Amino acid sequence: MNKIQLNIKHWLYIFIFVFLVIPFSITQLVLNYTKEHYYFELESLEPWIKDTVLDNAYKWNDVNWQQDIDQKTKQLKVNIKLINKNNETTFSNIVYKSPGYQVGSQLNATNEPKSDFPGQEYRVYDGDELLGIAFIQDNRLAPKMKQSRLNYIINEWGGLWIWIILSGIMLLLCNRFVKKKALEPLFDFQQVVKAIARKEYHFNLPHTPIKEINNLSESFLTLQGRLKEALEKQEQMEQERKLFFSSIIHDLRTPLFSIRGYLEGLKKGIANTPEKRKKYIDISYEKANVLNELISDLHSFTQVNYLEKPLDLEELNFTAVMKELIQGFEPELVKKEQEITFTSCGDIIFKGDYYLLSRAVNNILSNAIQYTPVKGQIQVNLEISVENHICLSISDNGPGILDKDIPYIFSPLYRGEKSRNRKTGGLGLGLTIANSIVNKHSGKIEVFNNNDKGVTFRIILKL
Repeated sequence: MNKIQLNIKHWLYIFIFVFLVIPFSITQLVLNYTKEHYYFELESLEPWIKDTVLDNAYKWNDVNWQQDIDQKTKQLKVNIKLINKNNETTFSNIVYKSPGYQVGSQLNATNEPKSDFPGQEYRVYDGDELLGIAFIQDNRLAPKMKQSRLNYIINEWGGLWIWIILSGIMLLLCNRFVKKKALEPLFDFQQVVKAIARKEYHFNLPHTPIKEINNLSESFLTLQGRLKEALEKQEQMEQERKLFFSSIIHDLRTPLFSIRGYLEGLKKGIANTPEKRKKYIDISYEKANVLNELISDLHSFTQVNYLEKPLDLEELNFTAVMKELIQGFEPELVKKEQEITFTSCGDIIFKGDYYLLSRAVNNILSNAIQYTPVKGQIQVNLEISVENHICLSISDNGPGILDKDIPYIFSPLYRGEKSRNRKTGGLGLGLTIANSIVNKHSGKIEVFNNNDKGVTFRIILKL
């Protein structure tokens, strides 16, 4: 599992930063590193100005000197303008591009000459007396240095090419990231879907730094777990279905064979005395009742679990229903010399399906009578719990149920004992039917062994 997980939006921000900021920053660093800086310092004119111009202030009006200074200034690429103490321009080799002062013109009416000439101003004094002003304009240009072709390409086009190369590298890296961390996981998900379509539920899921893909992987993991559970449950149900039908065939065939055998004996005259014929008829009648009970259980099981028939709800006096059901077991109780003690907290009105609830309670009562020994005691108690639930407890003093068998007693065809003869039970659907009926009424059945002896079934229904 990747430790770093970001949303697609955050990865998009990172890609934008990578494409724009990093190439630009590296480009600037490279250009600054490869750029050659040339610093040229021109020779100072100060010595020449002092020796040639300022120290010769008395020669400013000399024509020969002016011609000589004109030649020198042209060689040096310097312009010069000289103004005497009378504010008159004695010499100037300035070419004005806009209206300005002319040679010999009066600068101003003041005694202190002023000028807007663009250059360096030098004043010449003899003691306190002003001899004149020199304006020097340095027009020299720094020499143009030659640079290599490589430096020229880098300085002129290097930034663009570096940016293109870096952007290409970033694009390749991002493309690889998207391919490995986004596109390939999506292809893996496609294979997972195809595997599920083939009913193959064992598959590996990708994990990437992209949070949404990891969330999808977790969802598929949850789906994988549920599909495995469903597959295991389906296999278990298939095994139970096979066992169910084989058990039904076995339990239905046994009384049928008995009935057929005794009827055949009657037909062939084997029962040649009234006593034998009566015995054969009684046994056939008993087996027919067993067969009827088996078919009734099978019908109830199918109706409750597969037909999805809606409950026929009506208001029932549950206390009266219990008294009626207990009274129906009177012959069996007398036969086994058993006693049922019924206690209740008064009339309890409940809305339910009379037929189905009666069948559920009958199955549990029949189970209690069957496993309670001769002259045994059965306690039936009906009350309202503090949670405002109906609690019906049926306790016997029989052998009880092994703790390892309790979780499975409501499974179809399950019985703790290995024998499957009619003396220990029928199809093994009685408790399954009872549990399904109670569940349909939004209730539940609890089972636990008593401290002393026997077992207690507790039906809990919501009022």
